[in-house]
Parts: sequence; C-alpha cells; structure tokens
Amino acid sequence: MALQRQQYVKARLRQLQERIAALSTINLNAIPKDKAAYGSRLKLLDLDKDEEIEIRLVTHEEADISKGLYSVQSPIGKAMLGRREGDEVAVQTPGGKRTFEVISLKTIHEQ
Repeated sequence: MALQRQQYVKARLRQLQERIAALSTINLNAIPKDKAAYGSRLKLLDLDKDEEIEIRLVTHEEADISKGLYSVQSPIGKAMLGRREGDEVAVQTPGGKRTFEVISLKTIHEQ
C-alpha cells in the first residue's frame, strides 16, 4: 500500500513539474490586450437569468467555479476567449444553453 502511494506521488510530482515547465514558457506579450484570454476578468450578464457574474479565465489546474475561476478549456471559458465588451455569447453547457453579454473586461495586462 505504501509503495503504491509513493509511486502515485512520484508520478503526480512529475506531472506537476512538466506542467510548471510548460506554464513558464507562456509569453505574456502574445496574450491579447483588447480581448478575453488567459488571466482575463470578465463581468457577464446571464441574459437567461438576468444575473451578473464575474469570472476569471484560468488553467484547468486553477479552476474553481465556486470562486469564479473558469478554465479556458471549459465550455464557458472557451466561449469567452477572444470576446470583447458588448459581445453576446451563446454557450452550450452540460446544464443547457446559456447566453451571456460581456459587460466588462480586464485583461491580464490591466491587473
């Protein structure tokens, strides 16, 4: 049991080291300054529920929907990539279709 746990921890550590290496190669100059991308904070109006939500686009390791941290690989995260203030976005989520309007946008460069 202890050997299996040790092997699991070593494998997970190796995965994390690889991920850190990949993240360290992110070129911030390549991230757009005028549209949503990794690190952006967006205030959205859920047009179906007439509710405002605030989200931040993050990696899947950082994602925590309860804290408003949406992975850029999630349905909502993918749909927001490249969007600007005023855009209306329809998203097919596991819970059904949702429509949002981007009310405000702050890119990683503005934070």
